[in-house]
Amino acid sequence: MNLNKKNLVLILFGTSSLFTAILFIGQVYHSEDGDRSFFIKYKPTFQQYFYSPKFIHRLQPTKLTLIEDKDEHAFQEYIIEIGVLSRNNGVLLPAILIQLAFTFFICGGFSMYSKTILNYEYIGWQFLINLLITYFGLFFMSFLDENTTTKIVCLSLLSINFLTILFFLRGKRIHKILRS
Repeated sequence: MNLNKKNLVLILFGTSSLFTAILFIGQVYHSEDGDRSFFIKYKPTFQQYFYSPKFIHRLQPTKLTLIEDKDEHAFQEYIIEIGVLSRNNGVLLPAILIQLAFTFFICGGFSMYSKTILNYEYIGWQFLINLLITYFGLFFMSFLDENTTTKIVCLSLLSINFLTILFFLRGKRIHKILRS
């Protein structure tokens, strides 16, 4: 494997983007309607899922376990106090962070594995095209709240990102053939 500076920079940016996405993107589960939405956390934490155990136990009040108490505290801190539920969060900023991680990892890994140097133009177009796809993938995931759906959408997004790079390289080769 060829690890030149450009591949290393892409992989490092991918790692930092992924780490930033993990620390700053959260999902809140709406107990009333069962939907989930993505939001940007105001401070970094590894907790991804936020829900209210008190609201879940409202019909049959029980004492919260230690874990449920921790989840309720995090829900109050990150969701209620900041007002996440009262504003329209959307998925654009989470989609941008996730797509940055996908783009840098896939472009860096692909160019390292195939020993192909990707132009920054291809990387930029790959990001822009797949940002739209990632946006709709996250939007779709927020309405179908199942673990299987999340895994399928994530694998699909990774596959589409990889296929986009192949499409650009194939177009580059076809363009070279047509020029000669």
